[in-house]
Amino acid sequence: MGAIGQAISPAALRTPPHSVEAEHSTLGSLLNDGTALALISDVVSAADFFRHEHRLIFGAITHLAGQGQPVDMITVFERLQVLGQVEDVGGLPYLNQLCESVTSSRNVRRYAEIVAERSTLRRLISTSDEIAAAAFNPQGRTVADIVSGCLAKMRQVAVAAHADGLGDEPPASFAVVPFADLATVEPAPPAYVWAGLVPAGHVTLLSAHGGTGKSLIALMLAVAVALGLPLFGIPTRRGVVAFYSGEDGAGLLRYRLRLVCHAMGVQVEDLAGRLFILDATDDDPTLFAEVTAGGRREGMTTATYAGLRDFAAMHAVSLLVVDNASDAFDASEIDRARVRGFMRALARLARERDSGVLLLAHVDKGTSRGDRGPNSEGYSGSTAWHNSARSRLFMARDKDGALTLEHQKHNLGKLREPLHLVWPEGGIPQLDEPVSGPVQGISDRTETRALLALLHEFFGRGEYVACAQNSTANAARVLSSQKGYPKRKPAEVFDLMRTAERQGLIERQSYRTADRKPRERWGLTTAGCDLIGVTAPTSVRAPPPHTPRCALGALGAPVAPAAPCDPNPALGALGALGAEATL
Repeated sequence: MGAIGQAISPAALRTPPHSVEAEHSTLGSLLNDGTALALISDVVSAADFFRHEHRLIFGAITHLAGQGQPVDMITVFERLQVLGQVEDVGGLPYLNQLCESVTSSRNVRRYAEIVAERSTLRRLISTSDEIAAAAFNPQGRTVADIVSGCLAKMRQVAVAAHADGLGDEPPASFAVVPFADLATVEPAPPAYVWAGLVPAGHVTLLSAHGGTGKSLIALMLAVAVALGLPLFGIPTRRGVVAFYSGEDGAGLLRYRLRLVCHAMGVQVEDLAGRLFILDATDDDPTLFAEVTAGGRREGMTTATYAGLRDFAAMHAVSLLVVDNASDAFDASEIDRARVRGFMRALARLARERDSGVLLLAHVDKGTSRGDRGPNSEGYSGSTAWHNSARSRLFMARDKDGALTLEHQKHNLGKLREPLHLVWPEGGIPQLDEPVSGPVQGISDRTETRALLALLHEFFGRGEYVACAQNSTANAARVLSSQKGYPKRKPAEVFDLMRTAERQGLIERQSYRTADRKPRERWGLTTAGCDLIGVTAPTSVRAPPPHTPRCALGALGAPVAPAAPCDPNPALGALGALGAEATL
């Protein structure tokens, strides 16, 4: 008898259902006839095998088939040697034993069906344990919510069973949805891993041009979900996260994670057991591939997919990030059937644990910059990418370096407003919005005056501050070493600059460098000069090239080189930074 109030799993009392004979016969059939894999690819996956060594062998077989290589005892043995798994499976003698367990692959599909059936029974036991645990410990949930959750879990098992080819499916694969209880039962609303943006149980597509920062933002989301922190002010659902990378290796992933933790104020040790970084770059990161088997071209999940599925189940992953589609999908991106197959395979991972799956994808450079016009789609390839995702995010970088994260599709609710982000040098993307509050407002005004005084001082010497945040001559770079510069993060200083522009204290001025290249710089307006107590120019005559000016009001009002706006005496003499910086 177990502890009071605790369900006892049947698996704890007896050996879980399995058939070693069926597993032997399935693998033996494949080792004797590699083309037989095409007959069972829709029935069984590596995760369905009960014995660990059988999972490894099946994974090696599907990998070889996915690469278009022959499958037999010797090639599988060589593959297992490469992976360092030969001893785990019993070596060549065990593979030979499997080959001798069958004389024909004629019945391989039935063998595989038995393997899949036993796997379904084990999933039923596991799901029953979860249902019993929910009933024993409601945690404040209503009975209706618990029942709804139990039905959802059982449906997941049923869907997985049909996906494995079990049972007699009707010609049209659908289920009749009951609704007679809706008069008294309120179904649970859609759940989200990232509120309103990344739904649980579904696939979300995040697309952007390479280098825009989607991988970094996905890693920020991973950290936020692992600790239950909001990201860009939007709540997350705390859970275990797996970040699967087929693009960037361990070194870059570690560097980014340290940067993110430092910028978010997170202790790395708090992520232990809650965030898993999976580097798939040393081997084949493909999760879904088009293969030739039995003279036909087919799409199928790979051994890596089965391993990822097992990992997600073992660690109860509630958010899976896949970076990215070009590495995980080995087929034509314009082939609708293959794209749908891949997206459905990811959706299966999401449904099995009611987890969110975030798939990162590239778009061409023109699309990411908006050069394709206002109706550009935030994805490339077949429309099946768009149709198969329940939520779709698109990130673009403006020509001045600002980022916009746009919610372009949402099947489960209302689209969220675009997120406007800034990415400061040496930092991570942040919300582009000014800090509010009365006390903060007083501090902002004081620091704005200091910024304007520095801008005026530098302008008077012909040393200009660039408007673009990604310029090497932006305010954070040019002014940060000077006395009086606000002790703020670069993003917060840029907030002060934007607020000053909105208040009419500074303006963007076009000019040309000595080599006649067009540039933009910040200049004070008349109101800005008044705020810091210096004299604004009055002449409206066009200034000669490179003549410093202090302007608001008439753009073109010059100040004679020998007599610029009076410098702020409180700042004292500032050291020159040198020649004018190029944007």
